[in-house]
Amino acid sequence: MFGVKPNYEVVHITELLVKWYEDGEFTINPIDKTITWHDPCQLGKRGGVFEAPRVLMKALSKQFKELPNHGVNSFCCSGGGGLCMMPKTLEDLAKNSGIGVTEDDKKFLDNAKVTLINAGKVKVDEISKTKAELVLTGCPTCIDTMKFQVNHYRNSSQIMHIIDILYDRIQVKK
Repeated sequence: MFGVKPNYEVVHITELLVKWYEDGEFTINPIDKTITWHDPCQLGKRGGVFEAPRVLMKALSKQFKELPNHGVNSFCCSGGGGLCMMPKTLEDLAKNSGIGVTEDDKKFLDNAKVTLINAGKVKVDEISKTKAELVLTGCPTCIDTMKFQVNHYRNSSQIMHIIDILYDRIQVKK
């Protein structure tokens, strides 16, 4: 941009942590839970980050299970790059702007929610097949979407960002 080439590389946090982990900078205190990793579309399919999270997952638990469709073949969480928030966001925006929400508008928004719920069933079914107690990912939209989906379909898996569990499991070597 602006004719300036940065002299640094941008990496995902899991890539940086794996480098330090493999360099022996820290260890990971494992957990005794069945865990799985959801590949976020932007991180995986667009960014090509597939292996780094798995290295961390395998260090975190001996009970790491892959989702049936993972890596480049992973199914979307059904959040669609944040579009999962569209119905609520549009409704709130209209109300806050003093724009009336008609019955047709409500119908459209409700239909959008139904589509998201139906699309999310595929991901929840995959999670159920792994019997994972904990689903980790690297995308805030995926987290919100999958939390909604597992709640809707009464799945007991907990959904978290990988950093939220690693931050107190990492033991830095001195």
